[in-house]
Amino acid sequence: MKKDVALKEIENIKNQLVRKYKPEEVEERIALGDPFVNKIFKKGKFLYG
Repeated sequence: MKKDVALKEIENIKNQLVRKYKPEEVEERIALGDPFVNKIFKKGKFLYG
């Protein structure tokens, strides 16, 4: 149950990132090694290809 809640929270955060930042800005944060953004994309589901 806790895992489902955590995954939903990660998905919510990812959706907020996508709405807040342009895709190239998210890519830049990943390239800079932003641990917060990297963790979201490593632990969460893949949004687009």
